[in-house]
Amino acid sequence: MAGKMLCSRTGVFFWVGLRFILTTASRRVLYTIFIVLDACFRLKRRLVSSELEDPNLGSGWAYMVETEPYQEYLPGVTSQKEMNTCSGLAALDYANTKFSRSYSTMGVSMGVCACHGFSNMDYVFASLLKHIHPLLFKFLTYDIACIWKVFLIECLKLLPPNVHLILALALVRFAIPKMHINAHKLLCQLLYSLNLIFGSAQVDTEAIEHAWAGIGSVATSTHDMGPGARHDVLDCQFSYWNWQKLIGIMELLRRQMDRVKEEFKEQIEAFEEFSVQQADHVPRWKQLVLEYEQDNMKENPYQVVVKGLTEAEVRLQFTKEEAEEAARGVPSVHDVSPSSFISVGLDLEQEQSIFPKCLFAAY
Repeated sequence: MAGKMLCSRTGVFFWVGLRFILTTASRRVLYTIFIVLDACFRLKRRLVSSELEDPNLGSGWAYMVETEPYQEYLPGVTSQKEMNTCSGLAALDYANTKFSRSYSTMGVSMGVCACHGFSNMDYVFASLLKHIHPLLFKFLTYDIACIWKVFLIECLKLLPPNVHLILALALVRFAIPKMHINAHKLLCQLLYSLNLIFGSAQVDTEAIEHAWAGIGSVATSTHDMGPGARHDVLDCQFSYWNWQKLIGIMELLRRQMDRVKEEFKEQIEAFEEFSVQQADHVPRWKQLVLEYEQDNMKENPYQVVVKGLTEAEVRLQFTKEEAEEAARGVPSVHDVSPSSFISVGLDLEQEQSIFPKCLFAAY
């Protein structure tokens, strides 16, 4: 899918050259583009018709990639299975279930400019980068970026000539969108959180979900379409969604500015008050953060060092003590052991903390 308006596209809003080479870290935002990748498995298509019987009107002319080169690329990667080893999200697992076997298309992958199967995503990503200057700094966000990035360079080398590219990793920073990162392990949250990455400007990179919401009204109707009709319908729908975004951008920016004005004073006061209260620690904290931003191999200042026993270790210790007492013939006063009572209490406390959130979400 084409990028939204108001992005740092070369030749549209600025020229990349000597300015890029001489830019400082504080001005890097002028030469940075935020890219979001995602896939929607609700946009399936059944095994009906064919490209020969139902060709699309303009293959590769709009938001969908050119059909023929993509179809030639797929047979060499159909045996790949995306392995979900980190994220608690079920999207990849859903794509590999038996319910997907009767479909010709499992879903639609998309790449957008965030300012506004892996093999499939590799192809989409490479197709998108053809329209972006190679010297731009790139924030690349994907729901499972922690897994996808591992073999990205090797996979890009296997792409066909029409989308083949060389990616300069020194100009790329991987991240995970803010809503999805909560389903990842703690280590991923420390390494890929947009709240902690220098230059992210607190963007959430969840804008691509808006595009999926915009296509939701026609998703079901495309399940039984031929490939050509489906491509044309999706192209038209994406075009309409982009146009609605364009004509509403001024109202959106005004609402966001009004919100910023309300929040700015409150946030500044809270920050200054906290800095005064922690005045003895602030210089050291700043130094740690600056050093980490310049060299990610240094100590991560955001990583919490946990000391003491974990809950599982405490439970195991209680269980061993109770077993030793039982071996010595010490009778139990109650039917429920102390460790079981404490364990049930902790579980109940956890459920009570989650219940209000679930109740609020339901309404």
